[in-house]
Amino acid sequence: MNYLKIFTAVSLALTMAVGCDKEAEEAFSFEISGDAGSELGGTQTFFYDESKTFSVSSEGVSKVVFTTPDGWDAYLAVAEKKIHVSAPAGDDASAAESGVIKIDITSYDRRTLTRSINVSVTDASVEFTLDGVAEGLNMKYAQTMNIPASFSNVWSVESEAPKGWTVVFDREGCKVDITAPALKDETAEHEGTITVTPVSKKGTLGSPVSFNVQVLASAPVLKFEADGLERVAHGSTSTMKSVEYANIDNVLISNVPAGWNVDLQNSGNEATLTVTAPAATAEGFTGSGTVRFDLTSDTGETGELELPVSMLGINDADDFLAFAEAYVKGGDCSLWKDGGEVIVNSDIDLTDTPKSLYVNARFSGVFNGANHTITYKIESNSGDAGIFQTVKGDGTVKNLRIAGTFNVTDGNDRTGGIAAYSNGATFENIISTVKYTQTQIGNTRQGTMVGGLVGDETAGGTYRNCHVRGDFSLVAVMFFGGLIADVWDNDGLEIHDCSNESDIAINTNKIGLGNAWFGGILGKSDGAGVKMYRTYNTGNFKADFGGGKTNFAGLGGVAGYACGYYEDCYNTGDIIFTNSADLKGSGNVGGLAGAVKAAKGKMLVAKNCYNKGTVKAIGDAVGGFIGLIRDGGEGTMKLTGCRNEGKVDCRSEVAYSASFGGLMGTVYNFLEMTDCHNKGKVMGYTTQGGAGLIGRGADNVVISKCTNSANIYVGSHAGVKADKPYAAGLVCGFYPTIQIKESANTGDVFAMVRGDGYVSNVFVSLMKNQGNPDASVVDEATMNASKASKVTIILPEKWTDTLPETWVK
Repeated sequence: MNYLKIFTAVSLALTMAVGCDKEAEEAFSFEISGDAGSELGGTQTFFYDESKTFSVSSEGVSKVVFTTPDGWDAYLAVAEKKIHVSAPAGDDASAAESGVIKIDITSYDRRTLTRSINVSVTDASVEFTLDGVAEGLNMKYAQTMNIPASFSNVWSVESEAPKGWTVVFDREGCKVDITAPALKDETAEHEGTITVTPVSKKGTLGSPVSFNVQVLASAPVLKFEADGLERVAHGSTSTMKSVEYANIDNVLISNVPAGWNVDLQNSGNEATLTVTAPAATAEGFTGSGTVRFDLTSDTGETGELELPVSMLGINDADDFLAFAEAYVKGGDCSLWKDGGEVIVNSDIDLTDTPKSLYVNARFSGVFNGANHTITYKIESNSGDAGIFQTVKGDGTVKNLRIAGTFNVTDGNDRTGGIAAYSNGATFENIISTVKYTQTQIGNTRQGTMVGGLVGDETAGGTYRNCHVRGDFSLVAVMFFGGLIADVWDNDGLEIHDCSNESDIAINTNKIGLGNAWFGGILGKSDGAGVKMYRTYNTGNFKADFGGGKTNFAGLGGVAGYACGYYEDCYNTGDIIFTNSADLKGSGNVGGLAGAVKAAKGKMLVAKNCYNKGTVKAIGDAVGGFIGLIRDGGEGTMKLTGCRNEGKVDCRSEVAYSASFGGLMGTVYNFLEMTDCHNKGKVMGYTTQGGAGLIGRGADNVVISKCTNSANIYVGSHAGVKADKPYAAGLVCGFYPTIQIKESANTGDVFAMVRGDGYVSNVFVSLMKNQGNPDASVVDEATMNASKASKVTIILPEKWTDTLPETWVK
């Protein structure tokens, strides 16, 4: 089909002068000339994709119409006074190779002229050369050489090459890339001739360029009898012989997985490789990786070989998930065991596979983390959560680090960083940096147990050198422990050299927690024969119940509910309980333990334990060491060499604690306390009593060689009953069988009380103040040692809602 293009006088008038007189309007001409104004004649020959211009002189022209052969283009550039003609593209198969461009011209008074241009097209010469190939190319295995190319009218190339060789023409980069075959390509030809033939856009072939190629015979070659060492035992040594060893002058082992040992010995044309896997007890090893050999020939040619290696055990996330699935289904787990233990060989990242339970089964045997880290993402809104659902009594988890996030929405049953349940298992050398969060959604069940390592310990168990260093942000939790949330009433639980170093926040105002217990190490352990040695909490603990239902039972730096034997244990974190605007909460708070209650014959015995953190709370019983001690009738609680050095702060303008003390808020009965001391300032408002050692003491309490050296500040509100409160340097006695021997108070007592009978620098007796007999005894040594302490009284008419500023500086 011919191509038609029309130009009207509207555009022509912009550049071609037209006169205003009658004679100018009648002039009408249109002439085409070639280069330098020569007359246009004959056929105008073009190359494909070429454009040319022809000059035009004209008068009185109103319209110009072009009709072109197929594939050609022509138009009049009025401003230039030129006709532009473009030949077809080389790849236009439907274009006319020759023809006539017809030009119809119309004047303003509709006279006409016709002009034409005869045209034809031909392909330009195809020129192509390659630099540096005349003498051939000597190349290494898998080497790519970039050969500079000079060319004109070349659109692509056709190539012939020996088997295994590749030729790539880069037209924009003006080069040809030649790649030699890979060493492992057994079908490749090592030498031959490459022919490159240039092709124009039209498809015209140019003169071919041929050159010889070969792979250098001196390229180093190394191959062993196996392509790798897979799933070898820890500490094992494997040897392999080479099946190819040629043209090698030097071998450098440039990469070895951490902890592995690799040696290569050569003799003549043979080499022996010795690989020793890391022992399970080695530090910082990895379970799998690649051994890399960098090879150099005597002619300087280089090569490389990579040999994969791996050990029995869990080497990556896929291995862990496969182990978990096999264990849950009761399948064969031998692939992930060595020496009878499931062993983790590398740091494992499970964050792309969030779960509530990774191993939803009761685990037996040994899970050895080999000091590697499992980083997980636990997401759960019901049921149990952790790595394991349960670790059984014959199970051990050791040498493991855990990291990642643990997010519980709504209420769960048992949740633990390692396991939801332990049935008396052993946990050794565990470090957790997991970040725990819990959010309340919908109707939250109140039975949630959250433990940094274990949710519910049901049958004793042993914990050694376990440390929790992540943070906790929780709501709706019934039992919380930095290590263990709940310990059942059984003997056998031992905790040695463990710690919680995490900050803990429990915030809620929507649920009734009931008999809830919170502790930096243990939540609840009533009736359990716990034995705890050299274990501590350094995390700050803040519980804020926002004025809601707050009938929790105990909050302590080490234990919410303590029972058993504690030695050389301590807390240095601040323990803070608030209930919105300092409203009173129904709970017991202490630096070491919130409460101590005898159950099933189990007493508390504490030796050389202490608190250094601030204890700030408005509760039932608040103590720098223990909040509440009660129900000792089955035996006697014993504290020896224990102390508090942290401030006890029970101040509030609107509420008050029932009792508070430098060591204990309330002791109901059966306590022996020897060589125990308070050095922390004691202050607050109370309805019962506040003192340097025990704010409210009852029956069968024996105190020997104990001291208070801090000032005590006791305030009271007008709403307090008429026979309260009491204040003392050592003990406020509420029942008649308290003995204090060889002890001393050297701190001053400042108190808002109703008169002299309500306060003492050593011991004050409610029984005597009410006119009743009191068998309590304070020996002369204690009274003499306390003489220097002073008592300052503020009577009711001068009571204020805040302690005097001079008291609390």
